[in-house]
Amino acid sequence: MVPRAEVALIIADLGLVEGLIGQEVFATIVVMVIFTTLVTPPMLRTLFAQDGVRQGESTVDLPPANSDEDESV
Repeated sequence: MVPRAEVALIIADLGLVEGLIGQEVFATIVVMVIFTTLVTPPMLRTLFAQDGVRQGESTVDLPPANSDEDESV
């Protein structure tokens, strides 16, 4: 699961246990966490495909890793 979603569920559970939120709010949070966890990856894949970024392609031109240029670092 996504770490951000796990944190949201933990905080929601604490809020429920402490009586800060009710069952309806807790259920809404759980549904939203599940929904965003499932929907976000396909949406991002579609968005990046429309921008012309393909899997494995770099958007930044970098010199080769074994370049002899500027080894003074």
